[in-house]
Amino acid sequence: MKKTKSEKYLNDIDGNNFKEINKLFYILLVIFVILVPIYIVLQLSSNKNNDVKIENKYNENKILATSVLEKIGEYYVIFYDYSDNNLSTLINNFRNKKNKIYEVNTKDALNKRYLVKDKKDVIIDKNNLKIKDNMLVKIKNNKVEEIIYDNDIQTRLK
Repeated sequence: MKKTKSEKYLNDIDGNNFKEINKLFYILLVIFVILVPIYIVLQLSSNKNNDVKIENKYNENKILATSVLEKIGEYYVIFYDYSDNNLSTLINNFRNKKNKIYEVNTKDALNKRYLVKDKKDVIIDKNNLKIKDNMLVKIKNNKVEEIIYDNDIQTRLK
């Protein structure tokens, strides 16, 4: 049985369609194989980021030198290098006795510019600030009542 022209034409169309569908299938398969792993990797990396908790290490007791006179009531401010563990322990014990004490890190770049070498050069005023390392200041109603230096600090904090 011989095929007519129209049957041959229809068979050619069906064959071409099948080839086109085959090409489309392979293209989609390649895209799928490439995109699915990328999607999975992105999802895994975004899940890791979601699990990271940002810890707020803000401590209201640690202040900058410029805010020494901005607190209310009676309190102490100690100027020292935070790496001094002996003073840190004494400060925490002093705080546990219900005393309000603020800490200023003298090694902090923002506070270093106010440092002076000699205690006779110390000035604590809103408009003028000169501080010394290892210095404890008692403040009441925004006025300096007492300044204690170096080794006397340990005695005062005990």
